[in-house]
Amino acid sequence: MYELLIYTAILSEDEDNISTSEEQRLLPAVELVRAGYGEKLTNKQLADAAGISEMHLLRLFKTVFRRTPKEYVTEYRMEQAKRKLLRHPNRSVRQIAKEVGYTDMTAFNTSFKSYSGFAPNDYRNINL
Repeated sequence: MYELLIYTAILSEDEDNISTSEEQRLLPAVELVRAGYGEKLTNKQLADAAGISEMHLLRLFKTVFRRTPKEYVTEYRMEQAKRKLLRHPNRSVRQIAKEVGYTDMTAFNTSFKSYSGFAPNDYRNINL
């Protein structure tokens, strides 16, 4: 539950909700994820956005989100994919995968199933 509160506070437009300097330090990296989740994102890019070293980025992400930056980006992409699958039923899964940063359908399908418990098409069919 704590993770969800932190995630919500950081993703909100109201920066006053952010309670610690560690969370505030990560805000530029989180904003980069939000803006660029469809592109390749590296730890270096995220660290540079936050104005910290890559090692510090890794430590802060583990402290604040209890996950690595890569895990965080993957989860954000999967959430966006879930939304897109339901909001755009006429778009192909391949197109949605590409929109959320995947060029390899096998990797997308594996990540999506691991995250949601369903293959993308099954998720769409069950929830529409």
